[in-house]
Amino acid sequence: MVLQSPAVRIKSHQFSLTLTSREVVFSPLKDGSKPLAYGFERIQGVERTTNEFGEPAIGVFALSSGGKSGRIVVTFEGVENAQAERDRVLATFESMVGGASGGYTPAPAPAPRSAAPIPAPQQPVYQEASLTYRPPPPPPPQYAPPAPSYQEPAPQYAPPQPQYEAPSAGSGYDSYPLDGGVASHGLEAYPLSLKEKIVGFLKYPSETFQETAGESLGQGLKYLMLMAGLYSVVTILVAAVLANMLAPDVGTFGTLLSVPVDMILIIVELLVFVVFGVLIYGLLGFAILKAGKWDLYADEALVSTCHAATPLGTFGLIPFFGTFAAPLWIVALQYKGFYEAHKVDSGWAAAAAIVPAVVFGLLYYLLILKGGLVA
Repeated sequence: MVLQSPAVRIKSHQFSLTLTSREVVFSPLKDGSKPLAYGFERIQGVERTTNEFGEPAIGVFALSSGGKSGRIVVTFEGVENAQAERDRVLATFESMVGGASGGYTPAPAPAPRSAAPIPAPQQPVYQEASLTYRPPPPPPPQYAPPAPSYQEPAPQYAPPQPQYEAPSAGSGYDSYPLDGGVASHGLEAYPLSLKEKIVGFLKYPSETFQETAGESLGQGLKYLMLMAGLYSVVTILVAAVLANMLAPDVGTFGTLLSVPVDMILIIVELLVFVVFGVLIYGLLGFAILKAGKWDLYADEALVSTCHAATPLGTFGLIPFFGTFAAPLWIVALQYKGFYEAHKVDSGWAAAAAIVPAVVFGLLYYLLILKGGLVA
């Protein structure tokens, strides 16, 4: 091992980076997962860059086993000085890629020419012309036999050539090879962990929505149940504690701590209300996109909506503030999901995220706040 960096990120995946004398190895920060390795013969170059949030990163240009090019953006995080760590890894990486087999090695400079002596001018030498008559040479023959018309056919098979074209540093091309090096599997072999999902949807929503676009509806519903369950439990517990402290003998919440069965029933009621509310919100957005004739299935729209509910189980746990901030963040993530994962036009994605939220807000105001549906 030449160098190791304990915490780097490729898209939404978290790895540790190790440079050996022959390859670069990305080891997932999850037990039981195999490392992703690239031999230096496949590394075309490295560059200093930043990700879309301005965090220190390096771009690694590499070839996959199929000969196609890609650029891996490796972001440094979880260290005290990410920029210094990036520069340390980059300097070592550049020196190793330059000296590796197949890497770029500059041609040696030509040796300086030695000053050769200038030869002295020679005196012209004259010879007397001979006066003897010599007949002219005979003319060449007029007839030449034709060349054979048969030609050996060219071989029909030519081995495929690598299709690598080094992208420019400012091209913004951030795809990555799916396999390479010692381990012939790629990032699709590493499903995101729960922690990577939650952090990804809150901090790197574009990349995380792209990587989870292929999840099934069952996986999305499990994630939604977790987020809504956390929100329901914490919200009811906080309400029960505050009510018991301020007015223990008034209202339903004042006595919840002394009647656990009632507390569990209210938690379940809130959980069901939140889950069905999120799913109806997603179906309304799906209906708007179908009206715009976008090629999207209902389960795809619902999976995206389930992932957009991440703020419920995170910022929604903050008393008072989270209850109002989480819905706004859900709308923003719903837009990101439709726009990034399903490539919906920005205008239609915004309509599918905002219009259902406005409908829900009006119904809440008319039926609950103004209409007194909940006394």
